Amino acid sequence: MAELTRLGQVLHEEHFRILVSICELQNRVSGKAGGKAFEPGNDDDTEEINGLISFLDDVIAHDAFEEDEVFPLIRADGNGLVADQLAEEHMAIEPATHRLRALAVEILRHGPGEGRWTEFRQVAESLFAQMLRHLEMEEELILQRLHHLLDTATDHRLALQHLSARPRYAVETGTAAHN
Repeated sequence: MAELTRLGQVLHEEHFRILVSICELQNRVSGKAGGKAFEPGNDDDTEEINGLISFLDDVIAHDAFEEDEVFPLIRADGNGLVADQLAEEHMAIEPATHRLRALAVEILRHGPGEGRWTEFRQVAESLFAQMLRHLEMEEELILQRLHHLLDTATDHRLALQHLSARPRYAVETGTAAHN
């Protein structure tokens, strides 16, 4: 693997955190653990649900940054098909990310009843499968090309811009709240 740019390092670290979190989620919803729904009154479960919501917010922000800042650079470099393919994958992943987030908020507020836990597990399993493949593609198709696409100043600016603009979502409203 070629040496990563500063932005490449930021995105790589995010990919790693996403991978760890999505694997933890997969472990939580599959097998024996999947039979035990989250209990909102349980402090550990509440903390876990809030962590999941934060993780999903980070995925949403990560994908938006790539679409707004990185994919145009790839297109400008003559690799529109690569950018389009990755954008299409984001479009496939985004509904599952938003649905899982909404289900997590519903479980936090109202408990896992009314089929929420079953749907939550199904959406989580689907997102896991999509995300693993997508992260691998981004590592190969984006991060390895950034040193060709960015000068040092742009690389530094985009890395700082991305690190400073991470939104946090208010659980109560589902809307972005910047810290």
